[in-house]
Amino acid sequence: MKLYIIFTADIHPIGGMQLYTAGKAGYLEKHGWKVVIFSTGVAGGTCAVSSLNPYVKGGNMIFEYQPAQLPERFCDSVCRMMLSLLPASDLQKDTVYIETHSEVLALWGELLAGRLGARHICFNCNEIFRGKGKHYVENMEYLKFKYHRKELLGLHTDTLKKIFDGYMEVPCDSTFLFDAVEPDPVQDVESDFVAHLTRLDWNIVYIGRANKGYVGNIIDGVAAFARKHPDKKIQFVMVGDAGCRQRQIREKLLKIQNLKTTLPGDLVPIPRKLYEKTDVVIAGAVCAEISAREHVPTIVADCENHLACGVLGHTTMNSMYHEENSTQTDFCEALEDTLVRKTYLKYAYAFPDAIPPDHIFESHFAFFAGASGKKAYYNVKKNPYVSRLTFKKVVPAYIKFRNPGLFFRLYEIKKRLTYGSKRAGGL
Repeated sequence: MKLYIIFTADIHPIGGMQLYTAGKAGYLEKHGWKVVIFSTGVAGGTCAVSSLNPYVKGGNMIFEYQPAQLPERFCDSVCRMMLSLLPASDLQKDTVYIETHSEVLALWGELLAGRLGARHICFNCNEIFRGKGKHYVENMEYLKFKYHRKELLGLHTDTLKKIFDGYMEVPCDSTFLFDAVEPDPVQDVESDFVAHLTRLDWNIVYIGRANKGYVGNIIDGVAAFARKHPDKKIQFVMVGDAGCRQRQIREKLLKIQNLKTTLPGDLVPIPRKLYEKTDVVIAGAVCAEISAREHVPTIVADCENHLACGVLGHTTMNSMYHEENSTQTDFCEALEDTLVRKTYLKYAYAFPDAIPPDHIFESHFAFFAGASGKKAYYNVKKNPYVSRLTFKKVVPAYIKFRNPGLFFRLYEIKKRLTYGSKRAGGL
């Protein structure tokens, strides 16, 4: 049996990581691999990308923790849970590959790989490597171990340079570069939303997750641009779940008379006709790439500093970060430069065509073949830079692991009690 195990983010919503995972799982199944997906969400439910529904059993919030945070017996329980979800077979004799998508998930992947004697490579899908919620620094020794074994990859030529910044010099090239391709993200499908989408003077479209760090700056930029052009009727379309930005949308966009804000939610796949009604797209990473290839001017949002980088395929070739010595602006100025001055037209479009997804997925096996020949595994359960959870914090972690439904119910009760006590204190 050929078994391919993927550790990834919650597969219920939609984003680049979910679309990539769905595409790769489909490719692997088609080519005779048994696929198991472990994710940071909960088990059960339905996914925005319907092809991921067969894999929801592998969801567990415990994967948000680092193994070194948990007591030894707790880690062993998590391992037993993972093993119980694998198909019955002599896994020590089978071909087993493990792919992980972030630094924390790579710790769990390493733990399972050691149990199975499997090959494990971290296909790092993250764009930011420092700050809140990131754990690259405290796991630097482990990441060095994976790098030297050629078992750590990135989405961009300078991903590893950013990961090891301040700790180790690494080359900025394509040796450890992989493409997290999304098969057919744009298709010729009919959409009631697109059919009824009105054409105003300028239609500005954002495509991507609303919780990205640059989305706040994009909203500010669109608002400023609309106020700057009161004589124009402008429409701002946010493709994707914008729930986490409702307050900012309400306070900064809905009060502007000449600006119409439209929230269609997820569009999977993206209807090609949407681009026919779009004057400019703002996006980052893969969402920027697929939009540029539809030949609509696409302003790149910098994943790192959250500014505008230029128009992809014209003034920049980088869909994630600003290029060295490039000039960046806020999004109001980027819209002015693109829609009014049309500066990007001075530069011929030169963004490369997409490579067929199956070719890319097939190329990923070369990373496993090129990794260190002798299998070795890092002890991720012990890390002097990571503190064990206190008993008070272990308890909710254990409830998340064993009974997420109970955890959410207790969380709601705590919120109500906290809110009630604050109100009482203010009377």
